[in-house]
Amino acid sequence: MIAMALSCQPDLLVADEPTTALDVTIQAQILELMLELQDRIGMAIQFISHNLGVISELADEIIVMYAGRIVERAPAARLFALPLHPYTQGLIKTLPSITGRERTLPVIPGGMPNLAQVTRGCRFADRCPRAVAECLDAVPPLVELEPGHDVACIRASV
Repeated sequence: MIAMALSCQPDLLVADEPTTALDVTIQAQILELMLELQDRIGMAIQFISHNLGVISELADEIIVMYAGRIVERAPAARLFALPLHPYTQGLIKTLPSITGRERTLPVIPGGMPNLAQVTRGCRFADRCPRAVAECLDAVPPLVELEPGHDVACIRASV
């Protein structure tokens, strides 16, 4: 599928979980090939993935979504160095550590909201350790807190 998508030399390649179910060796080869072709033909790649390890190696800019809404957008290095949204912070905490093994894996408590139901406030509020009553009232807007670093959380701060 990737070869077919690249055969017409697109300006933009939307790669939705392109390495899912591949072993790490093949995954690395595919990603290396995609980046090589990106440089050669000058295309942009929109890489959609749940694998933060892969994203951290590939992305220039990262958009984190929760329940269909953007909760944070920042340059990759900044996002991993200083995540501002509680969901992004939770995701990064779940990454394996190279310094040692954890006895228990970190988890984000709770579950996904039912997207079939209309919700008024922040979709992450039920799982958020910083949530206050105001979080349930309105969907937080995506606000630039630092140049190039946008967050949709009324409790986020730099």
